[in-house]
This record gives sequence, structure tokens and C-alpha cells, in this order.
Amino acid sequence: MRENKRCILCGLFILIAMCLFQFSTGKAIAMNISPTNVQAIAVYGESSNFGIGLTPAQLQYNITTPADISTLLSPIEFSTVRDCSAMGSRTNAYVYIKYKDGATETYDLFGTWSHISKAGLRGICLFVSQAGQVLFENYAQ
Repeated sequence: MRENKRCILCGLFILIAMCLFQFSTGKAIAMNISPTNVQAIAVYGESSNFGIGLTPAQLQYNITTPADISTLLSPIEFSTVRDCSAMGSRTNAYVYIKYKDGATETYDLFGTWSHISKAGLRGICLFVSQAGQVLFENYAQ
């Protein structure tokens, strides 16, 4: 009886250790864009070829005020990372985010403006609310 309990406890310990190891190796991924760290945003749609081919200096960041940046980013559900690897939707826009530290990131807005992911990482995405979908579409160049 005691040996069975020891085996069960040992098995639980190994399982917990494996879970902790998986999280510590970066397998747990979260995305978040803090409006306070963003300097400007540019949204390029299909009519402007998604901004492809433009150099960073040629991008026109049309969203620059803190209020507009916050309004545009708040409809993104950062709390729930979704699996969009099977979602074969076409791209609606590329979102270029310029941070206050000078770094830039490109995001892919797809699924009829309803999902956003880091460009090239469609397996991990975030949902954009209905209000956000309209905002992104209205800001598209």
C-alpha cells in the first residue's frame, strides 16, 4: 500500500516537473501591445499592396495620438491567445507598429478584419472585436 502511494507521488512529481519545464522553455506564448509603449501605427490594406516594398522611412504612420493608439488597440482581446493555424483567411491589412524605443513590428490582420497575429506567425492570433474591425478598416490606407 505504501509503495503504491510512493509511486503515485513520484509520478505526480515527474508530471509537475515536466509541465514547469515546458513553460520555462518558452512554449507558453503571450502577445500584448501596450499603448503606452507605442509611438505610431500604420494600417495598410489591399489597395496599397499592404505596404509591401515600402522602406521603413516610406511608411506613413497615420495613427499617432495616444488617444487614437489606445482606441485602436483596446478592441484586441490580448487575454486569450487563439490557435488560428487552420484559419486559411486572406490578409485584409498589415499593421505596422512603431514603438517609442524605435523598434517596429508588423502584424497581419485577417479573417475579415477579425484576427491579428505577428506577420508570419498565423498559428498564434488574437481576436479583434466588431468595433475594432471597423476601426482598423477605417484607418486602412
